[in-house]
Amino acid sequence: VVVFLLFVFRGLGILAPASLAVEGVLYLGVLALLSRLGSFALTGASLVATALAAALSVGSTVLLLVRVREQAKSGKKPKAALSFGLSRGMKGAVLGEVATFAVALVLSFVLGGAARCFLLAFAAGMACDAVALVCFKAPALRLLWAGPAQKRPGFWGVPCAVHEGDRQGRSVEGGE
Repeated sequence: VVVFLLFVFRGLGILAPASLAVEGVLYLGVLALLSRLGSFALTGASLVATALAAALSVGSTVLLLVRVREQAKSGKKPKAALSFGLSRGMKGAVLGEVATFAVALVLSFVLGGAARCFLLAFAAGMACDAVALVCFKAPALRLLWAGPAQKRPGFWGVPCAVHEGDRQGRSVEGGE
C-alpha cells in the first residue's frame, strides 16, 4: 500500500504511513485502557477490526490528498488549493468516521462476545483516526504543501500548473 501511495502521490504519499504510526500509538493506548477497564480482550475479531480501521485510516488520508490535488489541478493557487481541499476532505472524512464510530459504539452495547470486541476495537480505531486527522494529518499536509512541496513540486506530487502559476505570481486557469 505504501509503495502504491508513493507511486500515485509521490512524496505526499508518505503522509499515510506516518499517520498510521501516530494513530497506532493512540490506538494501542486506547486498547490498553479498554483492556485495563475489562471492556476489551484481544481476539481474532478484534485483530480484523484493527486491520479494517487501519485500511479506513489510509482511506481518509487518500481522501485528503485527492481533494487537495483536485483543487490544485483546477487552477487555484497553492494556498487556496490547500485550504479548499482540506476543508472538503476533512468534512467528508470526519463525518464518515463519526457516523461509523457511533454505529460501532451503539452496537457494541447491544451485542456481546467476539462481536463486542470487534466493534469496540473498530470504534477505537475510528476515534483514533479522527484525532490523528485533526491533530496530525491536516497539519502535516499543510506543512508539506507550503514548504517542501512548493520547492520541489515534481518530487512531492504537486501539480505543475499550481507551481508554475504561483512562481509567476498568478494562478493558472483550468486548461491553460
